Amino acid sequence: MDVKLLETYNGPKARIAVGHFEAKAAKIPPAVAEGLSDMLATALVNTNRFIVLERDALNDIIKEQDLGVSGRTSHKTAPPVGQIEGAELLVLGAITEYEPMHFSMGGVALGIITGATSILINQKNNRAPLGAIMYTDALIGADIRVVDTRTSRILFSASIEANAKDFGGGIIGVVGGGKTTVPLGFGGFQHTGIKLAMRALIDKAVAFIAQNTPPHFYHYVGNTMPTPQLVAVHAVPYGDARLKSYPPQSEYIFTDYTTWEAFAKTYFENYQSIPITPALFQSERLIAVFPKTKKVNADVEIRKAIDRVSFIEVMLTEKDVALPPVEKDQKIPLSYLLASIPDQHKPIYFSRKVFEKGK
Repeated sequence: MDVKLLETYNGPKARIAVGHFEAKAAKIPPAVAEGLSDMLATALVNTNRFIVLERDALNDIIKEQDLGVSGRTSHKTAPPVGQIEGAELLVLGAITEYEPMHFSMGGVALGIITGATSILINQKNNRAPLGAIMYTDALIGADIRVVDTRTSRILFSASIEANAKDFGGGIIGVVGGGKTTVPLGFGGFQHTGIKLAMRALIDKAVAFIAQNTPPHFYHYVGNTMPTPQLVAVHAVPYGDARLKSYPPQSEYIFTDYTTWEAFAKTYFENYQSIPITPALFQSERLIAVFPKTKKVNADVEIRKAIDRVSFIEVMLTEKDVALPPVEKDQKIPLSYLLASIPDQHKPIYFSRKVFEKGK
């Protein structure tokens, strides 16, 4: 895959951790996969775009903190407990291709040409050594996945490949003259090709991760934590609509009118009286909330919505209320709540406190 080179950056950072790389290729030693994950962590730090959190030596860090808590070290120098930072993004990878030395047609052809040239020179001067130069191709490929640690969803992924050439050869001849000759031989490949391919793979992976990380993850400036902000939530009037029955879920998020209309037809009577039009979804999202307990005397309301930078939290309260008076043949109306929230292209998560009478 093609990626653009990264430009110098000095802005807000994203919090990220690199997991272990799996060695799935047939010929790859496990140590190479481990080394690649270390190389990627270092390269991400060097971009100045990420706060990279150590995970490979996390057990050693915890042991050091436990040592401080044990009282065996000075409390003035002991590391505090409870301040290990969590990662919002996790990079996972698997090495799927690994070919450190592949003799290609081009490399063999170069060896034949240089070898034949060496023979011609030796025929004119038998003291000229015989030799040849050729190259091998090194190839490495990996599948890279970046996961949102809050939801475990894969945000983006790609298969990345890199290759490089390793030049080598050999010389066989004689040193000396007259009656004494000493055979001479040296040569071989330095295996630098696979090292260059690994570095190229890491460079591509870093550029891919930086360019595809959603902008709202870049929100840490220095060592300061972003300040949560309240989000405006607007209640939607019900009109004459009545809920037929509680839907399977207790929270729904609608981003387009077609989906909302299909839902409303299924669960509401007189849904046309609810003043929701396609224009609403041009700049806002619609949320529909129902009692989690599914009781007829339960009521739910929105306490507030908070922008947590990488997501929006909608905080709900559910409680038991007195049943409204109804006529003998009338059904008790089921509780629900409709509200609109600005579309900030961030995930919405719900938290709920349930207060039931007698509990």
